[in-house]
Amino acid sequence: MSKLFLALIVCFGLFLSFYRVSELYGYGFDQERDYNTVKAIVVDHKFTLIGPRVVSSAGFFLGPFYYYLQVPFFILFRGDPLYGAYFTAAINFITYLLIYFVLSRLTPSRLTAFTAALLWLTTANRTGWNVSFVPLFFLLFVYFHKRPLLLTFIFFLSLNFHPQMIFLGPLWFHALTKHKLSLRQIILLVFAAILPFLPLIVFDLRHDFINTRAALSFLNASGSANAAVSPFRPLYSLTQFSTSLELLFSGFHHNLFLTASLLLTLAIFVFRERRYFYFWLLPVLSILVLAFYRQRTWPEYYHFLGGFSLLLLVFIAANRYLVLKTLLLLLVASALWGGYRSLSTRIDLTGYTVKKHLILYLLEQNQPYERLNIINDFRFGEGLGFAPIREYYEKPNGLYHPQLKFYVSTRDGGGHNRTRIDFGYYSVSKVY
Repeated sequence: MSKLFLALIVCFGLFLSFYRVSELYGYGFDQERDYNTVKAIVVDHKFTLIGPRVVSSAGFFLGPFYYYLQVPFFILFRGDPLYGAYFTAAINFITYLLIYFVLSRLTPSRLTAFTAALLWLTTANRTGWNVSFVPLFFLLFVYFHKRPLLLTFIFFLSLNFHPQMIFLGPLWFHALTKHKLSLRQIILLVFAAILPFLPLIVFDLRHDFINTRAALSFLNASGSANAAVSPFRPLYSLTQFSTSLELLFSGFHHNLFLTASLLLTLAIFVFRERRYFYFWLLPVLSILVLAFYRQRTWPEYYHFLGGFSLLLLVFIAANRYLVLKTLLLLLVASALWGGYRSLSTRIDLTGYTVKKHLILYLLEQNQPYERLNIINDFRFGEGLGFAPIREYYEKPNGLYHPQLKFYVSTRDGGGHNRTRIDFGYYSVSKVY
């Protein structure tokens, strides 16, 4: 690879990763939780042993590494809540590079690898959350699949970021069977598997194994009988899976025929090209296993790993046939244009920038007083994400305005008056 082409790849990636980063950054419950946890580590020196909680009626905690990785960004930005946007952009940039290098190994076309990486970057989620690490860990898994010790560490570390990474388990075990391992190597593999779980092990030892019991309860609740839910729902699982293919073509959304046709077509390809079988196995495992999940509804991103694996397989397969490669590149060019237009014009109406402008407006109108009197009537689950921004910009000490109060709510809030000013999804009115 020429240095010029590599420089071009890096420049494209940096530009698209950090382009309008603050305007596109979503800021809600998860981001407020992350900010408070990371701030507690840096400012209050309260070192946490647990990470985000798995969304479920019997949810358990993942490992804390997602928070640990944010610490340098929090320090670099001196506690500005915007640090999370740059943290997310950095993860997207690394994922973009890995897509390019992995596909460059698996296909002879650098153009195919580059377009796949660009497609990912123009459509990647700009809101920081632990699920963003799913593609990154899968790519690392593929890249280092011939190195059993590093592969083991990557696999078990990935389980600390999201439970769906368990679908890599069969592939990890299969990779190990290809090596004749000595007793010393086996001991090192066990250590590499345990090491990422040390914080959770310490936490459980200190709290009577509460997290282990929650994880077991989660597994039991996931598979236990529920009269209102069928014990096997492959069509519902396939419907949820279809949304993970939308970045390639929006017509996949809840389209069972298109999704099933793609799976069957790629099944024929991997039957001929056995070395790519695991890219097809992951989405099939994801669909079949989650078809047994007994919750009435569950998030579509549970299929994120399987969908991402299948998208990579699409690029690998299309690269073998000139007609398919041409059609795919045309489809990707259209998706890239739509993705770039979205990046250029879209603003998250509940995101960081909107909330920051609202808080700064309140502080300006409140002068010369430093502290804000705020009334709000947000519905449950709304209005989250304001607190860290207010905490960052509002002086901790000072006087409240003796008369002025601000009513903050959604645009349809019942307490607004003629002084109302809109900020994205939200509005502010003065109350005297």
